[in-house]
Amino acid sequence: MFGIANEADKAIQLLEEKGYEAYLVGGCVRDYILKRPTNDYDITTNATPEEIKAVFCDFRVIETGIKHGTVTVLINNIPLEITTYRLDGDYKDNRHPEFVEFSKNLADDLCRRDFTVNSLAYNGDIVDYFGGIDDINAKIIRCVGDPDKRFNEDGLRILRALRFASVLGFEIEDNTGLSIISNKHLIKNISAERIADELKKLLLGTNAFEIIKKYGVVFSEIFDGTDFTDRADSISKCPIDIAVRMSSFFLFDEDYKNHLSYLRLDNRLYGRCISAIGNYNYILKPDKTDVKRFLRLHGVQVLDDVLLLKQAEGTDVSFVREIFCSVIGNNECFAVSELNIKGDDLISLGLKNKEIGEKLNLLLDLVIEGKLDNDREVLYKYIRENIQ
Repeated sequence: MFGIANEADKAIQLLEEKGYEAYLVGGCVRDYILKRPTNDYDITTNATPEEIKAVFCDFRVIETGIKHGTVTVLINNIPLEITTYRLDGDYKDNRHPEFVEFSKNLADDLCRRDFTVNSLAYNGDIVDYFGGIDDINAKIIRCVGDPDKRFNEDGLRILRALRFASVLGFEIEDNTGLSIISNKHLIKNISAERIADELKKLLLGTNAFEIIKKYGVVFSEIFDGTDFTDRADSISKCPIDIAVRMSSFFLFDEDYKNHLSYLRLDNRLYGRCISAIGNYNYILKPDKTDVKRFLRLHGVQVLDDVLLLKQAEGTDVSFVREIFCSVIGNNECFAVSELNIKGDDLISLGLKNKEIGEKLNLLLDLVIEGKLDNDREVLYKYIRENIQ
């Protein structure tokens, strides 16, 4: 939703009525300023976790990260993450603080944030200690404080910087960009699931071209030294479809199967990528029979994905696309399930088991090649006359 949800306002009001400070913080404030929709609300407060729970005793409260000061409150089924002001201890694993220390000072909480655009707080007025509004207006992603320190605290911030720049259409500030390159080895400490999540969002961003062109080398740390910078142009020519863009990203990666498997993508996305990349080198002729044969083997989605990849690489596929659209638009047969004759019809002719499948596939071959019409009487007559 655009703007600040009533539920978020209510949570802040309830905290203030009990004498606590409370502010919206982070991405929801950034998106509010940018007039972007958001459903993710974070609130920071000087109330302790136990005090937060007491304030919201009439609501469902989930102790999502209580040892780090976070509880989730559900108001009208809208989840609100409410966290006590805190300072982080040392980061020993480049990912998580050894401990957190609760604070009564909003500035302490904001100074530990990753980027200036995410360090804003809002409670009727914007609180901006680090130039976040200036950077939003200038469309810049900049670390809060020393970028080397920020990235060494949490290597995921490297991927978040790339993702924010891509999705928001922002540039990465020079020192932050240099630090990303020099600290890219830190993303080895990030789980495959988090890498996949950030990569998917990055690939769908409006600024994906510029970010991959400048920072594609970052992913060489994960994917065996492969430099993806030269994939930027092709990805920019792909539709906003994660399977097509992910396939384009790994298109000429010799080890794409292992790399896609490493990311632990959901089965549908993984399958589409494997099929699209695996069939990319198939030479598609502008011939209806050839197109139908491909469709028979691989299906509509794979052919569509392959054509989109080829088009993004500069191959003229317009004639094949025209035939493809004609086949689909006219409901032309290219699969056994689309034949106007079924297994039961062949059983009536005395055929059994394997014979039935063999005859149906024979009929499909003849229909695809244009030697028989997909008409029940025509197909039935052919099998009856050639039953031996």
